[in-house]
Amino acid sequence: MKTNSGWFLLCALGVGLVPRAHGQDVADIYLVDINLEDPISIENPQSITGDRLGYDNQPSFDAEANAILYSSDQGGGEKKQNDIYKHMIKTGENIRVTSTPDMYEFSPMIAPGGGFMSSIRAEDHGFSVIRLWKYDLNGENPQVLFETVKLVGYYGWYDNKTVLMFVMQEEVDQPMKIEMWWGDTETGTTKKIIDNPGRCFKKIPGEQAMSFVHKGSESEWHIKKLDMNDLAKTTTIVKTLEGSEDFVWTDEGVILAAQANSIYKYKPLEDTTWKKIWEFSQLGGSQEIQRLALSPDGRRMAFVVGHGCVIGAKSYKPGQTNPENPCQSCDPARSNVDWSIGLDGTPCDDGLFCNGEDKCQTGACVHAGNPCKDKKCNEEKDQCEDDSGNGCNVSGGSGAISDFYVLLILGLLCVRRCRTQRT
Repeated sequence: MKTNSGWFLLCALGVGLVPRAHGQDVADIYLVDINLEDPISIENPQSITGDRLGYDNQPSFDAEANAILYSSDQGGGEKKQNDIYKHMIKTGENIRVTSTPDMYEFSPMIAPGGGFMSSIRAEDHGFSVIRLWKYDLNGENPQVLFETVKLVGYYGWYDNKTVLMFVMQEEVDQPMKIEMWWGDTETGTTKKIIDNPGRCFKKIPGEQAMSFVHKGSESEWHIKKLDMNDLAKTTTIVKTLEGSEDFVWTDEGVILAAQANSIYKYKPLEDTTWKKIWEFSQLGGSQEIQRLALSPDGRRMAFVVGHGCVIGAKSYKPGQTNPENPCQSCDPARSNVDWSIGLDGTPCDDGLFCNGEDKCQTGACVHAGNPCKDKKCNEEKDQCEDDSGNGCNVSGGSGAISDFYVLLILGLLCVRRCRTQRT
């Protein structure tokens, strides 16, 4: 069966590219001051999006380090399309740059040299056509780049005409393929470089090279270097922090990356391992730093704080239960694009009495079996009954209902009431 590219994209790119469901928070953007002199110091974290209950993501600085471009769903009425916004650092003002009804715009950035702005555009609500576009700096005169490359997830500029792209390739009855492509916007030429890239592509300061994350397996991710004069030549720089695929380079050749609520640094040829340089202690345990951006003057850094999970085109808050499985929940510390399995033995409730006590086991709600043994089980009344229809205790005696049975019913009623209040 043919893969639905839109739904695959929603799952594959997760919080990176998916707009939130109305009323749920997904991500906010923070700005910090950074001093790159050794030892590197970071201070004064401030939310530039005001902890708004909405989707604010993919920050990047303009060429003068005066503003931050980002994708936001503040406009568009009920459809909540994503447009490009600009945060003015000096005044704190957030300005809408584009308005594209029936489209979503992501990953805005200024091309090297500052001559134009670019972004990813999902050109329909089904995410079936997603291409790289360019604009004038004011957001006017949009033009598609690489007309036939129709499933672009992420990208990064080498210079004002050369780009690396995260491209999805779909074939009938085959799994979706993720590939890194090189592209020349002047000639329209593209070339596949490697399979299974991450979402971050950064130019290496002082070198004619780009860096990217290569996901060799689920657990083996490495930052690698691509020689832009020899596209067949890649070399490994360092293994990523576990689960981390966003990074930036300083002009001094230091890589900064994030994991959970902390920032780490690694300098090739000097450091032997990642070193923690800052912890954002204000963040909760389920929040994590993503999507780093460093200003051209090296004085500020922006990043995204993820606040939940985006699963199947809907967003959920940390701890929110899978509506179809009470033994799974949103835990961004483990995954922000899929449900996480709860602890074995955790009570769960399938709404039924006659299949017995419910507990979670390896992510599924399992049942102890008929609690009434040789008695009749009345599902409508949530009780065990003798042949005459009288309520009885589950141990087989007659007369008053046992204390255990009373507690069981009260517990079930409490769980149901709590579930009702959550929905």
